Amino acid sequence: MNVPVEYLVYGGGGALVAGSSIAFGLALRPRAPLGRAVSRYVARLDAECRFQFYTIDGRELATRQLLAVVLSIVVCVWFEKIYLWLLPLAAAVLPYLILRRLRKKRIERIEQQLDGWLLVLANMLKTAGGLGDALAASADLVRPPIRQELDLTLKEVRLGATLDDALRQLGERVKSSTLAAVITLLVVGRRTGGELPVLLETAAAALREMARLDGVIRAKTAEGKVQVLVLALAPIAMVLTFRLIDPHFFDPLVESIMGYAILGAAIVLWMLALLTARKILNVDY
Repeated sequence: MNVPVEYLVYGGGGALVAGSSIAFGLALRPRAPLGRAVSRYVARLDAECRFQFYTIDGRELATRQLLAVVLSIVVCVWFEKIYLWLLPLAAAVLPYLILRRLRKKRIERIEQQLDGWLLVLANMLKTAGGLGDALAASADLVRPPIRQELDLTLKEVRLGATLDDALRQLGERVKSSTLAAVITLLVVGRRTGGELPVLLETAAAALREMARLDGVIRAKTAEGKVQVLVLALAPIAMVLTFRLIDPHFFDPLVESIMGYAILGAAIVLWMLALLTARKILNVDY
């Protein structure tokens, strides 16, 4: 009995897709290595979404990310363009990187609000009965994002957590060394019974001075950062320009082992230069 070739192709393709789906499903089991890695990634996404107070959770975001990767792969296969394969890579990497960038920006905004919040808290301590009442009163007088964090801390206190534990949870949630120092000041000052308003006013003044020094350092390193940007983009611009003038200009580099070696060495040295410049400009203070 002769079976048409089309049936064999379709049957083989269907069996391949089904087998791949089953293998992928087995690999995603909770106890499988891939399943554990996916669970950790979803947990990271969920933590970042909760930190930003988003309504979407990590699982939903990971599902949308997977759909974006699949659709981008379909687009790449359909149009058969090599440069389009950057789309699946971007869909797989960019969401988490963007969330991490947003976390950094949010922490910076919280640190910028600390000196004003400390002054408000110091004034509230002069009239309120205790630190808990002062925190509740100060939360209504500041803006997000620090207001959101204070509201969450106060909710934890209302649910039965001690004030010290709620403040420590705030520090662990934000992961800011500046905020951690402020929380330590609050906890120690509350336990020792010192002049907490005076300490908070002194801390607010110190934070303002640190912000001023930070602005000076940023101004001093701004020119260097622009030079690093030029260093990063100049080779790419030169390659594109030469390719536009003469499409075969770089053919000798891809026609021999020596050409590949020269090209690889140039890329490695370029990346090392960027990493060195970045390390020099990241001033520790």
